[in-house]
Amino acid sequence: MPKFLISLLKVPRTAISRFVMYSLFLIIVLMTVVGNLCVVISISHFKQLHSPNNFLVLSLAVADLLLGVFVLPFSIMETIETCWYLGTVFCKVHTTIDVMLCTVSIFHLGFIAIDRYYAVCDPLSYPNKITVKTALSFICIGWITAFIYSFGLIYNGASSKGYEDLIAQLRNRLVQSREWKAAKTLALVMGVFVLCWLPYFMVSLINVFIDFSTSGMIIYFVIWLGYLNSTFNPLIYAFFYPWFRKALKLIISCKILESSSSTIMLYTE
Repeated sequence: MPKFLISLLKVPRTAISRFVMYSLFLIIVLMTVVGNLCVVISISHFKQLHSPNNFLVLSLAVADLLLGVFVLPFSIMETIETCWYLGTVFCKVHTTIDVMLCTVSIFHLGFIAIDRYYAVCDPLSYPNKITVKTALSFICIGWITAFIYSFGLIYNGASSKGYEDLIAQLRNRLVQSREWKAAKTLALVMGVFVLCWLPYFMVSLINVFIDFSTSGMIIYFVIWLGYLNSTFNPLIYAFFYPWFRKALKLIISCKILESSSSTIMLYTE
C-alpha cells in the first residue's frame, strides 16, 4: 500500500523480536504463495475446471500469488525495520505493483459476484450471458484498469418446450444447487475481503484528515490485515470446494504429472 500514508520513526527491535516477526511473516508469505499456486495449477491443469467462473478465480489467484512473490517479501522488511532501504525508484515500483494487485483483487471479486448473480438468478440464460469470452473480457478490464489506476495514483500524477423443457428444468435444479453453494462461498470470500480491507481504508481516510498522524504500528497492522486476504482465499477454497481438495491431493501425490490427469473428473454434474 502507498507508503506516503505512513509517518513514523525507526523503531529499534531486539534480535529475538526481529527473528520472531520475520518467521511469522515468512510463514504468511509461504502460505499465500503455496495456496494460490495450488489454485492456479488446479484450474489451469484440469480441463473440467475450464469454466468462466473458474477462469475468474484463476486470475484472482494469480494476482494473490504475484502479491505474495513480488510485494510481501519487501513489505516484511519495511514493516519490521520501519525503514525503506531500497531507494525511491524501487519504492515507487513496489507501491505501484502493490496497489495494482490489490485493485485487481477488488475488480475480480466484483466480476465473480456478477457471475454468481446470473448463475443463481438467471440460470437458463447464464451460459449465453457469461461465456469464456465474457470472463476473459472481465479479466482484461480488471488488470488493465488496475494498472492504469495504480500507475496514475503513484506517478501522478429462451427456454425450450415440452419434454425437453422438463429435462432442462430437472438438470437446472441440480446445477442451480451447485451454483447456490458457490454463491455462498463467494459471500464468505467477500465477507473476509471486507473484514480484511475495510480497516485499512477507514484508517487511511481518517489519516488524511488528521495530518497523517496515525501511529505507524496501526498503519502497518491494517496493511498486513489486508494482505492476509490473499492468504485466506485458498484456505476458503480448500474448505468449501471439494474439487479443490481433490485437485490438491493429486498435486501433492504428483499424479498430476500423469499424461491423462488433465481429464480426471473432479466433480459430477
